[in-house]
Amino acid sequence: MFDPAAVPDSVLLRAATAPDAPLEVRIPVGASARTLYFLTVAQGGLDVRDIVADGEILYADGRTQGLKWLVGEQAWPAWAAATGRGAEAVPLGVNPSGDLLTASLLTVVTSFADVPIDAIVVRARPGPLAFALLEIRRSLQAPRTQGIVVAAPDGTEWYDFDVRRPPELSPVRGPVTTPLTLRDGHFWNADGTRARPWGVNLVGKGALPPVGEAEAWADQVARAGFDLVRLHHLDTDDVGLINPKRGNPGEPLLLPGGVDRLDRFTAALKQRGIRWFIEGWTLRSFRVEEAVPSPQGLPLGNKIAPFVWPEWASARKAWFQAVWGRTNPYTGLRYADDPAVAAVEIANEDSLLVYWHTGALEKLPAPHRQRLDERWNAWLRTKYGDDAGLARAWNGRMRAGLQPGETLALESVAREPASRGDAEFWPHARA
Repeated sequence: MFDPAAVPDSVLLRAATAPDAPLEVRIPVGASARTLYFLTVAQGGLDVRDIVADGEILYADGRTQGLKWLVGEQAWPAWAAATGRGAEAVPLGVNPSGDLLTASLLTVVTSFADVPIDAIVVRARPGPLAFALLEIRRSLQAPRTQGIVVAAPDGTEWYDFDVRRPPELSPVRGPVTTPLTLRDGHFWNADGTRARPWGVNLVGKGALPPVGEAEAWADQVARAGFDLVRLHHLDTDDVGLINPKRGNPGEPLLLPGGVDRLDRFTAALKQRGIRWFIEGWTLRSFRVEEAVPSPQGLPLGNKIAPFVWPEWASARKAWFQAVWGRTNPYTGLRYADDPAVAAVEIANEDSLLVYWHTGALEKLPAPHRQRLDERWNAWLRTKYGDDAGLARAWNGRMRAGLQPGETLALESVAREPASRGDAEFWPHARA
């Protein structure tokens, strides 16, 4: 066992090997910091890939910043490469019980360097690994880090980036004024050089800064070295962009306050040389008052429905137009015309083929399955004409032609949900 008595200032957290240790500790700080260094030791094999502890930095103004510690030979190299900090875990040896001890140094750049830190909370994660926090060092300086080069599988250089680049080492970028162009499968800058955007994914509430924080959030993204931001899950109900009363008389689709926060944030990003990856449809939900067919019971994000209902397709277009067809008052440009738009994702993870393969089509509410069957049979009638034409085309193999009860006259030709597992029994033309 790791012996905290040998290191008086250490904090041991509860695990299977330390059942009497606390689940959570709160360490008072009472001062601000630009960088925090956490020296820790974990007991357990490097072959275990896990988060061994997590926690938060609690700032005096009520804001928080998350922390987490990983352990394991599979987790550490990826974590180290992604952060540009080099090796993270150092084997210390084996204790008398045969458990491997590893030390790690976690370097954290604080999100709010000018705000005093009230306390740091560290808590145990369930599992066999014991975790001890040996020391926290506070610094008013930025960490000194070096950029790393990521190589493509063929050995050629791919991206040169430094995620933890401190402010004084960050590139000086002016506002985005020219669009990226696409040629030969690559992005190009207006000056003819290859563009290699390095992006970050901001999700849900994390993609829509609170009132008054757009500039600070954009500064943080720029300090980290990113020049591209994907704005993800903005259509989620609890983000603050979509109106929860939409569909009622006089109620707009979007909340004016949420629209203003989005406009301010994108303008702040653009001013710092950061482009946007925008989405059209990800987790959009619908109320009965919005007058689309059968909105109840659809899977998360209302996938598939726009493929088979014209009303849903129109709703998708209306949403995209409402969010991105506007003029941003802080840039003076429509989003559709802004050179800061690097990429557009029309719909997220929405595929008839994938939903068929996973069996999700058969889990759709009955009105949507019926509508899909109608569209399927109408397409077959256009392609083959009648039952005889279908039977001629679907020949060979065990289940050739139409099956009992199937006829285009009654729109009863099945979509073959079972063919995922036994496609070899069906004619190729039908499968």
